[in-house]
Formats: sequence, C-alpha cells, structure tokens
Amino acid sequence: MNSTRDTQRQRHLLSLVARAWRQDNERLFHGALTAPSFSLNTQKHQLGSWNPERRVISLSAELFEGPWFEVVEVLRHEMAHQYVSEALKCTHEPPHGPSFVSVCEARGINARATGEALSEEGKRLVERVRKLLALAESDNPHEAELAATQAHSLITRYHLEHLHSPEGASSTKDHMRARALGTPKSRHYQYEYALTNLLTDHFMVDVIWVEGVDLTQDKIGTVAEACGRLEDLEVAEYVYHYLHNHIQLAWRAHKRAHKLKGLKHRLSFALGVVRGFHAKLKQHTEAMSEERGLMITRAQAANDYLRKRHPHIRTIGRGGWRPSQAFEAGYETGQTLNLNPGLKSTSSPRALPAPQRGPSC
Repeated sequence: MNSTRDTQRQRHLLSLVARAWRQDNERLFHGALTAPSFSLNTQKHQLGSWNPERRVISLSAELFEGPWFEVVEVLRHEMAHQYVSEALKCTHEPPHGPSFVSVCEARGINARATGEALSEEGKRLVERVRKLLALAESDNPHEAELAATQAHSLITRYHLEHLHSPEGASSTKDHMRARALGTPKSRHYQYEYALTNLLTDHFMVDVIWVEGVDLTQDKIGTVAEACGRLEDLEVAEYVYHYLHNHIQLAWRAHKRAHKLKGLKHRLSFALGVVRGFHAKLKQHTEAMSEERGLMITRAQAANDYLRKRHPHIRTIGRGGWRPSQAFEAGYETGQTLNLNPGLKSTSSPRALPAPQRGPSC
C-alpha cells in the first residue's frame, strides 16, 4: 500500500515538474526546447542533472522536502544545460563553461553548481546589524528609534562604499539572487501586497508575485519572490517575517483592549501597521541625501535582475476594498515600530535564515 502511494506521489511531483518546465520553456527559452523525460533520484549530493544522451532531467527527491521555489531553481539550472547542448549544440565546452554562464546570466538563472553563502564582508555587515538592532530593545523609545534608523543607515552606507569600490559593479551582478518569501497561497490580502511594496521601496530588493506550489498541501497558489543582493535578501526576509509576527501579536492585544472581532478589522489593522511603518521609513529615507541615489541604483539593479527572470510581467489592479476604523490604530502601531527582536538569536519571530541551497549538477 505504501509503495502504491509513493508511486502516485512521485508521479504527481513529476507532473508538477513537467508543468513548470513547459511554462519556463515558453517564458525564458521562447519554446526552443523539446520536452525531455523527468525522473527523481535518491542522491543527496547532486540536486539535479541533465543527461543529453538519454534526454532526462533528474531531480533529487530530497529537493521536494523543501520549498517549491528551490525545485524550480534547480529545474531552471538543468534547463540551461539542456539549452546549451540541444539549442546551441555546444559540446566542446565544460558543463559550466562560458556558453552556459551566458545563458544563465541572460535569464537570471543561478549558474553555480553548489550552494553559496554570504561573502565575509556581507557576514560582517549582517553581524553588525544584529548587534545594533539588539539595542533597539531598549525601553526608551528615542533610543530604540535611533538604533533602528542607525541600522538602516548602516546597510545603506555599506552599499555606498561597495558601489565605489573597484570590484563593485561586477560584484553587484554576480551576487544577484532570488528568494521566495513565505508559502504559496491561493489568496493573499492587501496588507501582504503592501508589505512587499515596503520591501521594494526601502530595502533595495524588488518583489514580484509568482505561481508556486505548497508541497505540504499539494496546492497551487502564488508567493512573493524577492530579487536582490544576498545581503539585502537576508535583511528583507527578516523584515518580512518580523512584520508578519508583530502584526499578529499587536492585533491580539488591540482586539482584547477594544473588544473587536471579525476578519475585516484584523485585515484593516494589519494594513495600518504596514502603512505606518512604511511612512516611518519614508521619513527617515527623505532625511538622507547621497544615500537616496544609492538606493535608486541598487533598486534598479534588483529590478533588472527580476526582469531577466520574468520577462513578461503583468500588472494587476487591486482595488475596491475599504479598511475599517481599526486601520488607524494599526497605523499608529506601525509608526512606533522598530526592527528589534529576532536578530540577535534564533528566537521568535525569526532569526536571519541560513543561505538557501543552490543548484547542483
């Protein structure tokens, strides 16, 4: 019985892989590829492979224990190998030779064969941000706000110095990556879209909503995908999870204090928190001068990388929903928010995550 269920599960996963392959073949490769066979393997040290003789893309079964985003990243890596061997008919170069790297670069695909971590410079930045934001746990609101804004300035100054370094331009290109934020869902709310706009406006990443699969529920939905430098992805993902957690905690307290209930009040409060924090960051950003130009430069680099990965972007209007009076209370909460807990340890809401695994072939 278990063997039958396992076989059915494998067939289902491979059907999802084939569906993703068809979509990316049209979107990234303009239909230039011919459908291969797909298989799962039990290898732990090779996440994916392309066999040109058998015309098989093989993915590690271990991949499917993680997020769907990682499955797609490895699949695209192997599709790039398929494109080099079948469309370009390039057989004289090594697997990760110049042609392969060029194909990946043009499409925003991770060309690395193994996982990657932050640079030593990036690690030092993250550690300094951790220590500085830990100061924001002070009971003194002025000291807490100062620590939070200083941390924001520290991140910006790091990029400013790096931009003017001899290796700055090439390093920006080489370290652009993408990361999924959260789990794919069939329905998202206005405050979630506002949160991704906040990340785009203030944390030097660009965010797009893409199709994804919740492998634990076997359901197709959408998920936010952030693009940017590894250092910025680390910080943006922390802010994303921190705000989600803070909204829940703050809503529980506000609901008890004002005897409120109902989805509309909760969503209105959540939207208010995000908009309030957004306004606070905007006020801080407007006080900077040279840093504003840097943020525009970094944001443009993230947007360029996003458009390589998603060349056909549609903008969907989202209107017609009016928040309740709980929005104002949430807005005031967001105005007093500081990025304090979660950066100095692995405690809730979420510590800065370990770097994601990259493709392996």
